[in-house]
Amino acid sequence: MLGAIIGDIVGSTREWHNIKTEDFELVPKGSRFTDDTVMTLAVAEWLMTDPAHQPETLVACMQRLGRKYPHAGYGKTFSNWLMSEHPQPYNSFGNGSAMRVSPVGLYANSLEEALELARITGADINMVYVVAAYHDLGMSGPRAIHHITSGKILMADARLKRWFSQDQIKIMKEAVEDHRASSSRQPRSIYGKIVAEADRDIDTHEIFLRAILYAKENNPGKDKEQIWELFAHHMDEKYSVHGYIKLWIPNSPNEKELKMLRDIIEDKALLRQEFDKIYESIL
Repeated sequence: MLGAIIGDIVGSTREWHNIKTEDFELVPKGSRFTDDTVMTLAVAEWLMTDPAHQPETLVACMQRLGRKYPHAGYGKTFSNWLMSEHPQPYNSFGNGSAMRVSPVGLYANSLEEALELARITGADINMVYVVAAYHDLGMSGPRAIHHITSGKILMADARLKRWFSQDQIKIMKEAVEDHRASSSRQPRSIYGKIVAEADRDIDTHEIFLRAILYAKENNPGKDKEQIWELFAHHMDEKYSVHGYIKLWIPNSPNEKELKMLRDIIEDKALLRQEFDKIYESIL
């Protein structure tokens, strides 16, 4: 959420003066928060003050804060909506929803809850499904860059232009790029967080089984002790408290499963016991 607000301020002077370099003054004169920050705070207020999460309460929060900061940079149609006594849908493309939905990922306790809250806040469920459908298409090439390849495949699919705006397609591309477990960078939108979390699907037995099968299939000449060493190294490198796997939705089922998995990894005797049991079962 802080990243969304800081990004809004940093980008406020460049909306109509884009740059394509990383060498720039971060907060030049004239930088300020915009309508995206105001609406992000409105979503946060709604989550914290309305336990039932009713859509009409969200509208009230958006209108209250929007009217308090009327010159934050809203489009004309949205400004009219903010001031309306009877606000109604007006066929918006919905691309602004991704700019204000960051509090949902911070607040939600599960993937299902995140999806539901994203739906209520205006995040497009169809975008979630597109990201899920495209995120691993790059596996047809090198695995190490499959997330980048998948993003390129999504961007190149002209059919998406029939249903999504260019801004939405860009957000989906970024979400595809951000889903990879080895990424240390937080996904840039709620769409990236949702698909990254779903892609983890942490199940201790399945993780152990897949790791052993992979080690055996790719190292046919190695004996059991050598496979154990490869297995233990992989568990430590990816899933331990020092591992590279990251979760982005607090208190999710994955977070609880990961803690259980890490407890086993920390206990080398217990980890070896689990390894032996699975190894023997697949002989």
